Amino acid sequence: MTQPPDLPDGQYATWRGRTYPAGPSTTSSDLVVVYAPTQEDPVFRPTPDGEFRAEVPRAEAQVFVLETTCRWRGEPFQVTYAKQPGRFGLTWMGTEPDQVTRLGLRERERGVWTVAAPRSEVTDLVQHRRAVGPTAPPHHEET
Repeated sequence: MTQPPDLPDGQYATWRGRTYPAGPSTTSSDLVVVYAPTQEDPVFRPTPDGEFRAEVPRAEAQVFVLETTCRWRGEPFQVTYAKQPGRFGLTWMGTEPDQVTRLGLRERERGVWTVAAPRSEVTDLVQHRRAVGPTAPPHHEET
């Protein structure tokens, strides 16, 4: 059986040697918002949902996106969720229209074909890391 990756797909930032879920700042393109479950640093402020957030200089962070791809019944898919026990939500990455019917896909929105597939049938599960915009060089602790 294929196992899901350790980190869920999404946007992250590595800042001061730690990796956090991240998102764009609404105040400046020179900042990135990072989220933490606890107040790990004085710059983190509580949010209404009990998390902590900080806007940090983009120049100090390595911002990246994680995306997981796989194959199901010989076709390429992107894994979109893994919430149902024993199943992956998949979005088809193929281009041959005759495969839609063969695979039993449903159209979520125009041109976006999806399926909930048993994990046991999913192969070649790979998580890809893609840098987002200009990022800082890796942070190294000084000793």
